[in-house]
Amino acid sequence: MQYNIKDIEEIVGKDNVSTKEVDKIVYSFDASEIEGSARAVIWVENAEQIIKIVNLANRKRIPLVVRGGGTGLTGSTIPLNSIVVDLSRLNHIVEINQKKKYVVVEPGVILDDLNYDIQKYGLTFPILPASHRVTTIGGIIATNAAGITAVKYGKTREWILELEVVTGSGKVEKIDGNKIDDFCGTEGILGIIIKAKLKLVEPIEETSLSLFKFDDLGQLLKKMLEIKNKVISLEFIDKLTADIEGLEKTNYLIAEFEGDQGEIKDKNEIMKIWEMRDGAYPALAANGFPITGDPIIPLDKLSLFLSKLEEMKIPCVAHIGLGIVHPCFKQGDFEKRDEIIKFALKLGGKASGEHGIGLIKKEFLDKKFVENLRKLNKKYDPNDILNKGKVI
Repeated sequence: MQYNIKDIEEIVGKDNVSTKEVDKIVYSFDASEIEGSARAVIWVENAEQIIKIVNLANRKRIPLVVRGGGTGLTGSTIPLNSIVVDLSRLNHIVEINQKKKYVVVEPGVILDDLNYDIQKYGLTFPILPASHRVTTIGGIIATNAAGITAVKYGKTREWILELEVVTGSGKVEKIDGNKIDDFCGTEGILGIIIKAKLKLVEPIEETSLSLFKFDDLGQLLKKMLEIKNKVISLEFIDKLTADIEGLEKTNYLIAEFEGDQGEIKDKNEIMKIWEMRDGAYPALAANGFPITGDPIIPLDKLSLFLSKLEEMKIPCVAHIGLGIVHPCFKQGDFEKRDEIIKFALKLGGKASGEHGIGLIKKEFLDKKFVENLRKLNKKYDPNDILNKGKVI
């Protein structure tokens, strides 16, 4: 069914809709470097507009794709002849409850901005993906992101108390309990998050850090398992990445401890080491390895997986305490990327640990998982208007 752009303008205002070629081109990409095709871009400013847009989309069968910070690495926010709904203006902190340690936020709130605003209350939200400076709350919920503190704090799902969602059928629903699993990690194919109630925690006052260097991966993994239950963070930089960063060419294990158990206690030194870890992917991307994956590997098979990457000269970093590895590939080297995913599955792992499935990993999904998602899709988005073509 045809729609008129004026129908959308009546909902969000003429200045908040664009069919300009430059805007459509900008919004046809995200951090995955996959190119899509946007029909138009909408900047929504409140939940009421989202509800009306979704209802219009259902009447006219208009495909919509939601976008936050554009940091997705699997094409989850790439429009496939869709209208892009930009949530960046829904960026308000609705409520902070210091006593009960929770916060209610809109989906466009940037993670670092949230932590900056709640630090005055002596609280923090402890999920820290590498893109924390620009990623939005909606984005980390959509992918169930992890990050450098996941050894202690887990993934995003564990910190969600409640969601308010506009489903694909246009209904507004309060989601809690096990139903949160329907929307956390399903990449916006079932509904649009308009509010999230998140648990908070008091920040750890004192941390220390140890930086271990190993030429032998087996010895590194032995040390990792030895200290895994004693740390806040366990991160890995392989020798190929270290060499590209201009560091000593060896494998690095970064371990952050609560208190003074680590060897390095000076805050400036600790900051430098975390900057080294944060700078790993930008250095790889700048030196010809811009495509990154995120398979999750059983810990007892990590040695085989990391050895395979070393043998194939594929640089990587990892949230090694969780088994989430980020191999990085040259532009267009999709065959090698797929080979590594297949090897991860052979070892009993999964194609994605935190980046999501998007467009590039659909063929590697478990059949039961896909069947369940199809059932949920029929329940929440029967006309299939939301993020069509992604995940399933």
